[in-house]
Amino acid sequence: MDPGARERRISLRNVPWRFLEGGEGEPLLFLHGGGAMGQTWCGAFPALARRHRVVLPDLPGFGATPADPELKRLRDVVTRLREFLPAAGFRTGVVLGNSLGGYLAAALALQEPTRIRAVVLLAPAGLDPSGEGGGPAAYPAPGTMNQALFHHPSRVAGCFPRIPPEEVSRRARSARETTARWLGGGFPPLPLENLRIRVLLLWGKEDRVLPIAIASHVRDRFARVQLRVLEDCGHVPAWESPGSVAAEVEAFLDPPETRQGPTPPPGSSPPTDSGGPGG
Repeated sequence: MDPGARERRISLRNVPWRFLEGGEGEPLLFLHGGGAMGQTWCGAFPALARRHRVVLPDLPGFGATPADPELKRLRDVVTRLREFLPAAGFRTGVVLGNSLGGYLAAALALQEPTRIRAVVLLAPAGLDPSGEGGGPAAYPAPGTMNQALFHHPSRVAGCFPRIPPEEVSRRARSARETTARWLGGGFPPLPLENLRIRVLLLWGKEDRVLPIAIASHVRDRFARVQLRVLEDCGHVPAWESPGSVAAEVEAFLDPPETRQGPTPPPGSSPPTDSGGPGG
């Protein structure tokens, strides 16, 4: 765990949510994917916490947060996340999500338009209109997790929390059971065309869980979107390439047109959101 991160707990409906936080400024809420935990994002934490308050929760049933028996489908999870925002002091800010967390981030933004000013989605599951976007069958089987999630598994060998083997097994079992329960009804369709805030879509070029070919289909569903492809990286970029993720997020949140600098020459046009790869 980064030494600058503080561990906190908040009780929601009698379930103690464990999360890490640190930094000051506009809040950034990070939502992990199925089979992961808030610590997924810790590699990008130091850079982003210099200018932002970073919040990294373990969702119920993952990491150190117990399962919540009331959360039976993804809609239930989004409802509980709406309760988490004010409880964690999140007034207005940005939500980031990877894989399953990407779906939750988009769904949350649709329901909280006054709180969420932008979203960052890393290989989000469930948003591909062709139906190839990460149903239960897309999740790696036990024993194949590292090879499926990471292009270079050796890069993340030291990223996992140091906990007893029996606790590792318990958390893995809980994560599998929770993911299967939440996805039992599939991914409810989201009216992404109604999302008017800015969207950054990040995708690992070597993603084996949700291949890069899906990215353009997901991109085309948003009105204001930038798609950036991360080279030499798999399905969990915040672990495998945290420096690249932090740089892309900072550039997105502080675009050139908002920075102080020389006044552009007369007749020049400000940068605009782009839908193209790398745009």
